[in-house]
This record gives sequence, C-alpha cells and structure tokens, in this order.
Amino acid sequence: MLDGQWDSLKALVGQKVSVSGVIQLEPTSPYYLNGTLIVARSIRLANGSVLTPKPHKPVELPASLTQFHSLVAFAPRASERWTYKTWDSDGHLLPGSLGYISCSLNGPGDVMNCYCPAGFVFTATGTVSDGHFTKTEAPQDGFDFAQFEIADPVRRSVSEAVECTRQAHP
Repeated sequence: MLDGQWDSLKALVGQKVSVSGVIQLEPTSPYYLNGTLIVARSIRLANGSVLTPKPHKPVELPASLTQFHSLVAFAPRASERWTYKTWDSDGHLLPGSLGYISCSLNGPGDVMNCYCPAGFVFTATGTVSDGHFTKTEAPQDGFDFAQFEIADPVRRSVSEAVECTRQAHP
C-alpha cells in the first residue's frame, strides 16, 4: 500500500518492484506475512520510475455542519473498491463525499474500520434510506471509530453507514 497510488499499484500485481521504507517486525501478528510489515516510502518499478505517496487533502467541512452520515461501500472485486456517499442531518447529499470519512481494512481484510475526520467523533452506526439515517448501534466502549466484520473478505461486498458529530469545545 502506498497512499494515493492504488490505481498505479493495481497495474503492478505480479511484477517485480523494489520497495524502500521501514520494516516493522511483529513476530506474533497474524496480519503480516511472516511477521513483517513494510511501511513503504517509495516503490521503484522495473522501468526505473518511482512511485511515492500522494498525500490526501482533507475536505474543508463547513463550520455550520454539526453532524453527517456516510454510507461506505467496499467491493473487493470492483475497479473502484471504495465508494462513499455523505448526507447532512437534514438528508441533503454533500459534495466531495470521499473526504468526510476514512475507512480501511485490517491486515487480513476481515474487518473494516471507519474514522470520522478531525473535529468530529463517531456517534453511531445505522442504515441510510433516501439520505435519512436510522441509528442501529452506539459506539462500543473504548472505540473512537466504527468497526464492521466482513464475513468473506475475498468475495463479499459490504455497505455500512456511520454517523459523525462535531465535538463540543469546552
């Protein structure tokens, strides 16, 4: 994985590349191949070109936005694996839905974790119908992010809704 380079990396599956970065050893971790994780800083391709991370520019959220609901879908076999739709608390679709919430998989790909942006906290999971959110669960104690299990991480698509609420400033 290299931030912002998913499309470029997809085309390299099965090819030989050189990766520069930091090695993290986790001998007891089930998530990394032989207990080794490479935190990539750059990838040199066989043709000599180099890929580096492309930093994600967060969307500037309007100051008037106090709460929003994002529907995130992960489809492992789709060309666009992650899709997002976000609505405000009145059910209005918000532009730039990708920047409102950040989701990723754990190492083995059987759990999806979703994080609210800075200034917002995760307040519920639920369902979205016509832009309107229905709460089904509050956050688990100790979790500041939403977590969803994926029953069959290789084949199964998953779609989940997360509510984020602006943090009150003391």
